[in-house]
Amino acid sequence: MRTPTNGRTTRSMAETPRTRLPNLDGLRAFSVLLVLLFHSQFLGVTGGYIGVSVFFTISGYLLTDRLLSRPIDRHAIVNYWGGRWRRILPAAWTVLAGIVAYEAATGNTPLNPAHRLWAIAGGFGNWFQLQQGTSYAALFQQADMMVHYWSLGIEQQVYLVLPLLLWLTSRLWRGRAQLGTVLLLIVVSFVLPLVAGMSVARTYYGTDTRAGEILVGVALAIVHRQGLIPRAMSLRWGNVLTSVTLAGLIAVSLMVGPGDEFVRRGLLPLVALLSTVLIHSAVSTPKVLGGVLGWRLSTFLGDLSYPIYLLHWPIIVILQRHGVPAGLTFLIALVGAIVIGQPIVRFIERPIRRAPGPMRWRVWVGVMVVALTIVGTQLTPPRARQYLAALEADASATDVKPVAGQPRVAVFGDSSAKSLGLLIERQVPSTTINLVGTASKLGCGLITSLESARCKDVPDQWSSFLHAHVVDLAVVMSCQWDVLAHDVPGVGQQIVGQLEIDRAIHDAYTERADQLLAAGVGQVSWVLCPPMSNVTGDQALPEIVASRDPQRVNALNTIIRSVVDEHPGHMHVLDLATWMTGKVDDASIRPDGVHFEYSSASSLSAALPTLLATAIEAAKAAPSTQTDVVPSAKTGRIGTFGDSASLTLALLMIRQIPEQITYAGDASIMGCGLIENSRCPGTLAHWAEVLASHPTDIALVLSCQWELVSYDLPGKKDAHVGTPEMDAVIRDSYRRAAQVLIAGGVQTIVWLTCPEFNNDAVRDVAPDVREGRQPERVAALNTIIRSMPSEFPGWVTNLDLATWMQSRQTDLRLRPDGAHFAYDWPTDLSRDFPALLAEAIAAVDKG
Repeated sequence: MRTPTNGRTTRSMAETPRTRLPNLDGLRAFSVLLVLLFHSQFLGVTGGYIGVSVFFTISGYLLTDRLLSRPIDRHAIVNYWGGRWRRILPAAWTVLAGIVAYEAATGNTPLNPAHRLWAIAGGFGNWFQLQQGTSYAALFQQADMMVHYWSLGIEQQVYLVLPLLLWLTSRLWRGRAQLGTVLLLIVVSFVLPLVAGMSVARTYYGTDTRAGEILVGVALAIVHRQGLIPRAMSLRWGNVLTSVTLAGLIAVSLMVGPGDEFVRRGLLPLVALLSTVLIHSAVSTPKVLGGVLGWRLSTFLGDLSYPIYLLHWPIIVILQRHGVPAGLTFLIALVGAIVIGQPIVRFIERPIRRAPGPMRWRVWVGVMVVALTIVGTQLTPPRARQYLAALEADASATDVKPVAGQPRVAVFGDSSAKSLGLLIERQVPSTTINLVGTASKLGCGLITSLESARCKDVPDQWSSFLHAHVVDLAVVMSCQWDVLAHDVPGVGQQIVGQLEIDRAIHDAYTERADQLLAAGVGQVSWVLCPPMSNVTGDQALPEIVASRDPQRVNALNTIIRSVVDEHPGHMHVLDLATWMTGKVDDASIRPDGVHFEYSSASSLSAALPTLLATAIEAAKAAPSTQTDVVPSAKTGRIGTFGDSASLTLALLMIRQIPEQITYAGDASIMGCGLIENSRCPGTLAHWAEVLASHPTDIALVLSCQWELVSYDLPGKKDAHVGTPEMDAVIRDSYRRAAQVLIAGGVQTIVWLTCPEFNNDAVRDVAPDVREGRQPERVAALNTIIRSMPSEFPGWVTNLDLATWMQSRQTDLRLRPDGAHFAYDWPTDLSRDFPALLAEAIAAVDKG
């Protein structure tokens, strides 16, 4: 029998569609194992996320092959959609319900639980991640149990449109437009990140930028169905192609990382191409590689790959919170996902998918929609979590105004110390307690030798603060994180009150006290920890509840007293423990039972001057002897202007040194320097708009890369900095930029010199960009930058970042890609920048 379709007559289109194509389950198993290895951080598979890309292509191929196996009409499209949703939603929504229940039970509900749940359940998880500003490179810092649903969102959105696309193109020119249309869309999808200048995160999460990986599978299915390439291959060629493509995918998974620029510059089409060849060889050679892809274990894992994918990440998040080693995490996640996934498939997914009529499916969907709506409207972030989020936001907005002649007070410690500093700043008159700032790190105590890696830089943070502030009296407070159980090397887990950990805490506290006094701080007042409430606020995690045992707090206070006694004449106790007697559960003092209320006055704000009176008087008699303090850069509202490097500098200031910078706003434009042209026509107009809405006293200008590339000028092709023609263009652009800043109310322009680039940090750099990074061009640009103060005396000063970076040019911790500054962790630049900036500002002669 011959069935006409898509303008061609083929025997294959008349055949009964195969329920399973050979070896695809084995490829699914390969893909999900790549993803598990990546998420477990096991065996160095830093690019295992490409397994999702392979999934996309397999899915596009298989579903299109089935859709084209019969004429595409309204019933076929409706059946297609119904089959897709019955396949995706039952397991996905069941796992979502389990995650919500777990988060509610353990107190780990996020700040936007309803928004997150509705977005993900509705199939828009990828856009939700982008809206949240989520970077896939920071996956292991997010610990969001639903983050992996982004890929399901992309599939759901594409499969809503795909059958309509195939139906429409099958009717244009008798189907001859079908393949061409799909190929065009593939090209658009893969080129879009480069043409639109999209970020790695936008490329990774965007439906438009990831649809190409699904569409290459669609194109392969069309090619097979139209007989353009036969779905048959010799075993020899099948083995060769399968081996090469599998090896290629494994190599890529070991060579790339989640934040690599290569993600937006060719990785996705490369993986899609390898996946397409792999699928073609696998389905065309049933016994390829000795039938390994069809082994029982391969098909077992492949058949369960979807529930394994849904379940493995929540399991990994739980395990990683408890420090389970990577290999064991991988094993537990795989086995756990199989054990939990099989009942979900057997008792939920398959009964719904195979129900003879639509009624059971519709009833289930209705019940789940109602349930999700009810749950979503009831979900609210824990009050304590809301309070901590506000605390973190308010911490970056601290704006103290010290009073001359009074002892200068600073607060050091954990998040409770931060809230204490904000209480003093906002509710205690500066004529009573003269606060100069706070040096604290949320989520970190002072036992740095036993803390996580993110807390190791607390001493450096204190040093940076002391380098920028004169402190007569340091108030130190650290409680919650120091009463938790810690793993003591050579001993095991201990809590305060046990010998070895008590010695570690004593040594850590002594080191911090000595650090303050050695820096020249006059006096140190150490807060005795008040008991923490398990009544006020939300239910905390079990280990947090256990840590608040009054016996632990008393044991910690005993250590504090001993450290104070060992420093007579220089240290005092601030006895909040006694003062809080009878007030432990008073929410007006501590809304969450731990951190102090600072948005309104309280009995504590009234009592603090008296509690600190002895230490303040001692500080008057023995003030600071600090000698290496550079005046703080916090002398005005600071804004950043320039290119993408300027943007990363802004993020570094906001995230790493918020207490030392009063930040106004950012006017950086990615992909644009200060030379206005057809590609970047409105840079200075954008600056003017930002200045109008964000009053700025000090403008930091950093723009390098796009002044270094070559330009075609009238009468001069390939002009670059260092040639008279291009130097004139740059000088003119810089003059106009300075004039816009001054006209916008800026009082001081700090123009940063350009450091040399590290071209070995990232392999995938455009040739014109790499050429522009020649040291000679950087030096020529810096000559122009260094001339700006003489052109605008009293307005412009230089911050010589180029000189400071000379010995750090290849430091990947400082500049992971060799051009842009790291801002998610402390660096030498975050440590030194306040001093560098203060020196630059001080050099401006306003006379």
